[in-house]
Amino acid sequence: MLLVIILIILEIGCKERSKVDFRWGKLTNYCGEYWNGIFVEGNQAVGQAVSAFINPLPTQAGTVLMINSAEISHARVGIQTLNNDYPWPLYADYWGGLIHAEDSYFTNNRRAVAFMRNFKQDKSKFINCTFDNHHLAVTNWAASGVEFDGCTFTNFEKEGIGVVDAWITVNNCPTISGGPGSRGIQLTQTSPLLSDGSNIINNTFIGTYGFSSNSSFSQSKRNSN
Repeated sequence: MLLVIILIILEIGCKERSKVDFRWGKLTNYCGEYWNGIFVEGNQAVGQAVSAFINPLPTQAGTVLMINSAEISHARVGIQTLNNDYPWPLYADYWGGLIHAEDSYFTNNRRAVAFMRNFKQDKSKFINCTFDNHHLAVTNWAASGVEFDGCTFTNFEKEGIGVVDAWITVNNCPTISGGPGSRGIQLTQTSPLLSDGSNIINNTFIGTYGFSSNSSFSQSKRNSN
């Protein structure tokens, strides 16, 4: 017997000290519209847990853990590291949630993941994940330290990974392929430069576009798209 449970959920909020442990299942919307995705709250003063596999301390950033073929689809933004409950400028104090996705899927979202500014080094990681059919797959504004390892990015309209004022690490991601005029990885830094490291792109055969005086690329190649 097949049991199907349909829930109407507009969004999922993960507050500081909280954890969303998401395994095997699929979060989506079959009603023809985007849902709002997961909001994971940070704490700029305290930072993130040492690992996404442990529970955060009472004042640490919220954590989202996706493993074992978990999937997010048909969201405006699958996961974003902020909390809209606070007024500006207090709002900015709660950027910087922690994301760890491994062997998981982001499909048919407007945007898969959005990182807001994190004043501490970000420990978020994406390992062996699939990003398919997005306008923008991953955007990162000033959250240095995010890692991508063994991921694939396909059928995006604009960018696979778009980074502003941050450094990231991309290892062994052989497939980053978007539509006409798209860019695999775009790295942009404004003046003054805000990141304190260098972007490392290893064994990733895609088009990388850098607009910065502080980016280094190792074994990066431009694709033919």
